[in-house]
Amino acid sequence: MIFSKSKVFKAVLLKISWKGARKFYEHRFLQKKKKSKKEKIKRGKIIMTKQVIIVGGMSCEHCVKAVTEAVSAVDGVANVKVVLKKNSAAVKFDEKKTNLDAIKAAVTEAGFNV
Repeated sequence: MIFSKSKVFKAVLLKISWKGARKFYEHRFLQKKKKSKKEKIKRGKIIMTKQVIIVGGMSCEHCVKAVTEAVSAVDGVANVKVVLKKNSAAVKFDEKKTNLDAIKAAVTEAGFNV
């Protein structure tokens, strides 16, 4: 087990023995890692797909907001990131609930080219 200098320094300041510092470290930091692995497993049950769509006709941040809102309104979309400089939208969605054609249709309805 490797301890950083700051953790050892804190242990000395708090007058905690090395064993006490190690127990504190394991309790505080290693349990969080275990919890995060469980969360990833729960998230892993839903298979997400990430696609990048080229969106034409965007000229300002209001256009970015309109595309983001249109795509976010589609059921099954988890995350949307629209980049004005690249004229693209990165969409993360659940294939069981929606497909790429439905997302493209939402962008077209908002008044932009796909």
